[in-house]
Amino acid sequence: VAALVSYNEAKRWDKDPDRYGKGAVEGILVPESANNASVGGSLVPLLSLGIPGSAAAAVLAGGLMAQGLTPGPQLMEKNPEIAYAFIVSMIIANIGMLLIGYLLVRVCTRILDVPKLLIIPAVISISFLGAYALRNSMFDVLLMILSGGIAYLLLKAKIMPAGIALGLVLGRIIEENLIVTLYRTQAEDSLIFGSELKTLLAHPAVPPRVDANGLAEVLLLGPGRTPGCGVFQNVRELLPGQYAVYETQTARLTLHSYWRLEDHDHPDDFAATARRVRDLVTDAIERQLVSDVPVATFLSGGLDSSLISAIADAHFTAQGNQLQTFSVGYRDNKKYFHATKFQPGADAPYIRKMNDFLHARHHWVTLDTPELVPALYAAVDARDLPGMADVDASLLVFCRHIKPHATVALSGECADEIFGGYPWYRDPTVRERYGFPWAQSTAYRASFIKPGVLGGIDPAAFVDEGYRATLAQTSVRPGLPAAEQRMRQMMNLNFKWFMQTLLDRKDRMSMYSGLEVRVPFCDYRIAEYLYSVPWEFKDYHGQEKGLLREAMRGVLPDEVLWRRKSPYPKTWNPSYLAAVSAELRTVLNDPAAPLLRIIRADALETLLASGADNPIPWYGQLMTTPQTIAWFLQLNHWLVKYKVELV
Repeated sequence: VAALVSYNEAKRWDKDPDRYGKGAVEGILVPESANNASVGGSLVPLLSLGIPGSAAAAVLAGGLMAQGLTPGPQLMEKNPEIAYAFIVSMIIANIGMLLIGYLLVRVCTRILDVPKLLIIPAVISISFLGAYALRNSMFDVLLMILSGGIAYLLLKAKIMPAGIALGLVLGRIIEENLIVTLYRTQAEDSLIFGSELKTLLAHPAVPPRVDANGLAEVLLLGPGRTPGCGVFQNVRELLPGQYAVYETQTARLTLHSYWRLEDHDHPDDFAATARRVRDLVTDAIERQLVSDVPVATFLSGGLDSSLISAIADAHFTAQGNQLQTFSVGYRDNKKYFHATKFQPGADAPYIRKMNDFLHARHHWVTLDTPELVPALYAAVDARDLPGMADVDASLLVFCRHIKPHATVALSGECADEIFGGYPWYRDPTVRERYGFPWAQSTAYRASFIKPGVLGGIDPAAFVDEGYRATLAQTSVRPGLPAAEQRMRQMMNLNFKWFMQTLLDRKDRMSMYSGLEVRVPFCDYRIAEYLYSVPWEFKDYHGQEKGLLREAMRGVLPDEVLWRRKSPYPKTWNPSYLAAVSAELRTVLNDPAAPLLRIIRADALETLLASGADNPIPWYGQLMTTPQTIAWFLQLNHWLVKYKVELV
């Protein structure tokens, strides 16, 4: 990229651009100088922000994380000797290159004496070999020939193809970074945008101010957020299925929707529906396996991750390769785990059954309290907001363990939202209950907030407004029975709120370690088709995701195929509760802690005294007492780290 940009700029500003491509020495000096300079430049964002500036820097990041070191500001603070070793090594390397270049320049010029009749066939052969070797595909070779023909025509038309090549290289990178999310704010006559909140906050025109409405988002809805809300004052998020047009002359920003869930007739009977689901799911998984870097899968022994692993395993085996699978567990969970309504059993027996069924190489990752507690704060740094406590932290550490082995991993998120796997889909009492089914704790949350902190905002009315707005936006075709109408509402609520929270979690925690996690079940074709499938089909045999299970019959062992749903695992070790309680006690003993400006100390004391048996979850199914304590730790860290100004 550096070579292409510098070559284009040198030619554009040269008084005689026609010299380029005909032996002009600048055509070699400029791109090669830029190429060398970019190596050191790519380390700047890696060491300062933890963001690799190149593929080589990404490899270095993976090596650092494999050694338990986190690239970014923490590396400069905690391990300055490592950071300065990189800087010194770059100085030495440049001096070495200068000496080697000076000594070998005369020898290297002899290459110019090699006849073109030998060079051209060699270059063409290597190009063909490289194009084919990437994916063992003749299509790639034909694509290379076609691209070469187009480049030749462009040169004849005196259009430099370097710019187009640059667009092809950078286009995918930009799209992959911006398709996840896009935060934006407008300051005077400028549009400031980025894929992370920290990017916006780094701009001097975007102070870290949070008004009463933003604070209510965090305290009453967090880790969820109203769709489009960026929490910080005047910061908004582009919604899924939206794009924006910004006019520089008028500083006007216009939002447009290009996709949304629409209800439609479903003419297929159950058998046809099951066949269609099998085709869609299989194709979505196989599409996500396409990559030029190592790919792995998460494997919990549950239906969704097992399906992905099984189809990926068949794909890898057919190519003569071996899939790598990863599972996460916690030290002493076997000793302390007890079954609940939401977590009916341990994952390990089903993971072992899948290990025997697959041809994959499996990795067991076991986490412990000393690793989880510090990760609570790293998880906030990854999200830029308080999140799902140790549910976030454990995923962040899990991804850190995966990264040395794979660059891309496939995970089973979104199947529950689309196929109706959560308890609130299936339990009639919970399903018909007013409000967000995963957040029925508004009064409990409000009991922690100091009077006047939220201004005139009424907690119940604030949460209710978001709920009612989502119901009003739900697509329901006329004539549907009341039960089917409610299922459409439930799907829309889950799509716009709960699923977005989980996808944000998955993306932020994984990318913090440079791991790209893909979610095949989030394929828009699956979502469009399943939105209008009757509930009686989805609830086949009265079991959660019954349609998906029946559609994928034969892909998995029956014990795994019909296993009851069990959510993402959490630690049951009492040492974790003791550790986070001690951390919160430290915060309570600090009169300057910003948490105590907005949260009642006596309510936190009651929380600490409640032990592990507090029946009120903070959010979803998993966030009970230990996770609620951990969430308040994240909240305090966020207020401190981001220097949040409450206005």
